[in-house]
Amino acid sequence: ISLPYLAIFSLAEFLWPGQRINWRVNAFNWAYAPVFLTISSMLLSGLWGLVPSSWTKGIIHLSNLGVIQQVGVFVLYLLTFDFFYYWLHRAQHKWRWLWRYHATHHSDPNVSAMTTCRHHWVEDSLRFIPILLPLSIVFSSLPLWALVIPGLYGIFIHWNCPFQMRPIQKVIVTPWFHRIHHSIDPVHRDKNFAVFFPFWDIIFGTASFSTASAYPNTGIDTKLKVNSWRRFLPVPQQ
Repeated sequence: ISLPYLAIFSLAEFLWPGQRINWRVNAFNWAYAPVFLTISSMLLSGLWGLVPSSWTKGIIHLSNLGVIQQVGVFVLYLLTFDFFYYWLHRAQHKWRWLWRYHATHHSDPNVSAMTTCRHHWVEDSLRFIPILLPLSIVFSSLPLWALVIPGLYGIFIHWNCPFQMRPIQKVIVTPWFHRIHHSIDPVHRDKNFAVFFPFWDIIFGTASFSTASAYPNTGIDTKLKVNSWRRFLPVPQQ
């Protein structure tokens, strides 16, 4: 489901890029995407297989609600997801062994829609216990759209677009808000950890709504080449 949207957003970046596209990095990300999607899905499937079915019957069932109630509960679902993700994300930037894996994502010097797939294939599994399992215990029978939208939103926030979307940047995470998170400018360090709502960053003092006109540089300080496959070893090198 994600691949057509990745293609559409990538085409938009080609026609109207916010920052000049690094084609070598973009091509590498496209080559790695099926590897990431396949292996991470297999690992998650194996983890779900270890969970007793009685654990995931859920307390809240979206499928049993009306449309308006579904939307309301879905927003609650995203807020809950974002809260757990926010703290895991902060830990990934603070704890060295978690950063070793998360740094693969931040190694992209040209953040774009395809950066969404530039995660180490282990990283989704690291989210299983602190995020996915607790959510599945509370929320169950999620309709397909509720499962698809969060993944597609990840493509949106990495989009290499030429506008900042200021009117909504304090309501939902925008590509500009998330690009600040990827910035290597010291003033942006450890900022903007939320993935859906800046609300959590505002509350916990990590929000930055920089309005600089120039695109901040992204990437990490590393001895490896940008497109090194050594970043994707079971114990990644950086």
